[in-house]
Amino acid sequence: MRHNYQTKKVCSNAIDFDLTDGVVSGVSFQGGCEGNLKGISQLVEGRSAAELVPLLAGIKCGKRGTSCPAQLAIALKQALKEAVEKSKKNSKISKASPRPQSPKPAKTSGPQKDASPERAPSGVAPAKAKPKDSKPKAGQPTPKLPS
Repeated sequence: MRHNYQTKKVCSNAIDFDLTDGVVSGVSFQGGCEGNLKGISQLVEGRSAAELVPLLAGIKCGKRGTSCPAQLAIALKQALKEAVEKSKKNSKISKASPRPQSPKPAKTSGPQKDASPERAPSGVAPAKAKPKDSKPKAGQPTPKLPS
């Protein structure tokens, strides 16, 4: 995400940079000591903001009490804080309103038969089931009963 920081008490007016997953890139200073600030921009490229903040914080330029590198440290610290707050806000939103899930259809293994008995068309009597004969037919062995 692109950030812009308005500097205070230094020769440069502003610092622009990208911060993606805590990694700094594309640093550019507006105004100030061109050679030194180009050097700083190249030295911080691709490095972790969390690593850079303590390295750059507290550097002084003359009697100013701060410097362009110190201002970059402040800008990075502020950007890291914003990223954490945004992350927390997004996680609260996702926890508060979970995405609706569509119901999954039940798995079937081929055509399903309706469990309800078939109904005859209106005006037609349903067919009656034939009772099973309890007597064996001629020529069939008699079933053995358990003893």
